[in-house]
Amino acid sequence: MRIAATTGRVRVIAEDRNDVGVSGTALVSHHGTVVTVEAGSASVEVRVPAGVDLMVGTTSAAVTVQGRVGNLAIVSESGRISSEHSAARDARTTSGRIEAVRVDGDCRVRSVSGKVTVGTCQDTEVSTKSGRVELAGVSGTARAN
Repeated sequence: MRIAATTGRVRVIAEDRNDVGVSGTALVSHHGTVVTVEAGSASVEVRVPAGVDLMVGTTSAAVTVQGRVGNLAIVSESGRISSEHSAARDARTTSGRIEAVRVDGDCRVRSVSGKVTVGTCQDTEVSTKSGRVELAGVSGTARAN
């Protein structure tokens, strides 16, 4: 599952379902088993099957992921990034707060400017140039710089 947006807000809700539902103005395309949602500058809500692997790319949009997803990758120039529960997580932003409540596997977070908060996870690698880092429940190796 891929989601792209330039500005606005991206809200993803992972739930018990077999299809993908999109609310808001967006172009939805299917390439084999991959569904792509292109939201442009509109706010969009995307409902996905629980456990789906998810890639989100934005220029300047807040990204919120609710429910449990599989591997989660988010790249953003600016805007808050938050997720409730993922199998693994890789989040990168130039400017914006990043929050990961629960990650079952490894978590990698990179930010130039913004607070980084990681709840429970396995191995964690956090990098920020300007911003506070909070690691709550790391059960593996933690690296912060």
